Amino acid sequence: MNIDDTPAKSASAQEVIEEEVTVFVGDTPKKITKGHCQTERLIEILEIEQDYLLNVKGPGDEELRQLMPGEIVEIRENMIFVPQVPCGGSS
Repeated sequence: MNIDDTPAKSASAQEVIEEEVTVFVGDTPKKITKGHCQTERLIEILEIEQDYLLNVKGPGDEELRQLMPGEIVEIRENMIFVPQVPCGGSS
């Protein structure tokens, strides 16, 4: 059976509702899709400069922590992301 021969799905089955949440890059709010995201992809989405590190503080966290390469992060409302120059302080 060719892919074109498959029955059409209803519109409701094809729609995927992606919930957006507001996160902060420093003090700047940014809307991104809620869910799970790998560190490297998150750096792209948040438009962090290449080779920068990324720190995060989630709701309920007391302090920033550095995201590790390949780490999977659960994106939630009001998370704070702070880019950091490699081998330096946060920018």
